[in-house]
This record gives sequence, structure tokens and C-alpha cells, in this order.
Amino acid sequence: MGDAVTQPEFSIVVPACNVGRYAKDMIASIRNQTDPDFEALLVVEESTDGTLEICRAETAGDARFRVISLPRSGSASNSRNYGIRHAAGKYLVFLDGDDWIEPESIGRFREAVREYGELDILFACGSEYGERPDGGCRYLGRFLNLDGADAGKIMTGNEAAVRVLRAGRLPSVCVCLSVYRREFLLEHALFQVPGMRHEDLEWVPRVWYFAERTAVLDYSFVNYRKHAGSVTTSLIPQSIHDIAAALDALFDFWFSHDAPGELRRVWASHWLSVFFWYFYHPQYIVKFPEKDRREAFFEFFNRQGHRCREVARHAPRAKRLATPLLLLAWKTGWEYPVRCYFRYLYYPLIALKGKAAGK
Repeated sequence: MGDAVTQPEFSIVVPACNVGRYAKDMIASIRNQTDPDFEALLVVEESTDGTLEICRAETAGDARFRVISLPRSGSASNSRNYGIRHAAGKYLVFLDGDDWIEPESIGRFREAVREYGELDILFACGSEYGERPDGGCRYLGRFLNLDGADAGKIMTGNEAAVRVLRAGRLPSVCVCLSVYRREFLLEHALFQVPGMRHEDLEWVPRVWYFAERTAVLDYSFVNYRKHAGSVTTSLIPQSIHDIAAALDALFDFWFSHDAPGELRRVWASHWLSVFFWYFYHPQYIVKFPEKDRREAFFEFFNRQGHRCREVARHAPRAKRLATPLLLLAWKTGWEYPVRCYFRYLYYPLIALKGKAAGK
């Protein structure tokens, strides 16, 4: 078992709720770090599958682990906020309770901050796995924001966002893809919205915006498990309302901060893509009750409709063309034209472009 840790450099913060079937693997991946100098906060929200008891049993006697019990809130936000406020480490590593990390993760992070000096964000990479019916996992691919081409560069968070777009990608808002300096988060009050599902969507752009020193570690440390109970796969009616609320907050952030034009192009392209995807992609439009989808649509547009043209002005042409149709739907309630645009033009053209790029 690990010895007691005094002011560790790294704290691993794990939100956990009803992940009893995965908790042992998650804990083992943390305990098996080749660099044993860390603290781990397992922040368990009220569960019905014994998650709390499993976490306590699996970490008993290892002073590096703290198990905290919180009331059920509906998302990982409260647990991560607890970690931001109460972790002892200088740097925070966020890991979801149904995922696992590679054994060299802490060691690689320590080497990186020794090489680059104090950072606000250390960008890294991850691997995605799909759960099979037998409980095993199938490798789906790597996901990242920045890779080895940017290793060795010290950038601001805004410069990093622009580089992601220049590489032909949209920023991944998975909070677990990076390591964050705790005092930086506290200094800018960078907490997640309590109770919000898809909370990373609203949080990550704000964190990047305020980051003055970031660097890239081309290392896939986190293994993300997609399964039927994942927030990204188990969409519920509240999800579409929370997505609308996250975009609403981001639009407010846009108009209250003086961002450079190139960064606004990143934001516009990314945030409109998210809105289009969840509200109008043919695969997603049927995943929410129509009543909730329309309610969420008007919740967003009643607050931000008058700002949409300004945001869209910074986006690529295909996104700009959708704006009049969205505003028509908002003002008249008639969605048929905008639905046709996305179903028969926007997404088919994206698919054709993807096939051409893959040749």
C-alpha cells in the first residue's frame, strides 16, 4: 500500500456514481502508477449499486486515496468542483469513474512540467473504447486536441484553440484530456455548473480562454469507455435542455469578453456545430422527445436569437447559411425549411467531404 502523501504535486479527481462494475478497474489503474507520489480523491455521489462501498473497500489502508460521499446532483460537476476546492495537489487530473488511466501517466506528467515549467494546462491525448456485450472493450481510436506536431511549444489557451482549428479539427471539450493547475482554476473561479449534464461543453472553452501557459504531451493516458450508461450515450430529455443552457452561457461569455477575431472563428464554428448536431442531425433529432427539443430550442433563442447573426458572421459559409432559417423557425415556429437544410444539404455535404478526404 502507498504511504501517506504530503502536498503531492498531482491529485487525481474521480467523480463516481453508479459505476460499481467499473470501479475496481479504475482504482487499480490509479494504484498501479509507476510514479506512486500522488493523491486520489474518489468523489462518490449517492449510488444504488454499491459504488461507495466498493471504493472504500478497494482503497482501504492506502493513504493516497480519499473517498468522499456527496448527495446525488445529476452530473459530475459537483464532484469536480469539490476536487478543485479541496485537492492538495498543485495539478489536477480528472478521471471519470468508469474509465481508467495508463500506468505511466503521473510519471509522464511530472516529466512534462519539469521540462516546460509551471503550466496552466498540459494537453494530452486519450483512447476511446466501446464496451462489447460480454463486458470487454473494443478499441475505437485516439482522440486529442493537439499532438506531437505541437510538442515543445508554449502557447496560450487561445493560441492552442486556434491551432486545433487550423489542423482541421474542432476542439474536444472532454475535461479528462488535460491536466490543470489548481491555483489557476481557483484564481479565475473556473468551476463547473452544478447539476449540468454535458458540463464540459460550457467549462472547457472558459478554461482555455484564461490559460496563459499551456504545453502538449503527445501521450494517450486516459482510456475512455463508451457504454450504455455513459452520459454521451444515455441521452435523457434533460440533456437537450442542458446543452441549450451550456450554449446560452457560452454566448454570454462571447459578448462579455474581448476575444481576438481568430478565436471567435473557433468559437463560432465549434458552438454552432454543437447546436446543429444535437438539434438537427438526423441521428440525434429523434433521440429527444419533440416537446423537449422544441422547448430547449426556444429557451436558447429567446435569450440569444438576437445575437446569432453576429456569432454566425465568424463561422464558415455553410453555418452562416443556416442562420436565416434558424431565425425563421424562432420567429414563426415553422421548422420545416431548417430541417430540410440540415437533412438534405448540410449533413450530406459534410459526409461527401469526409469521403473525399479519406480517399
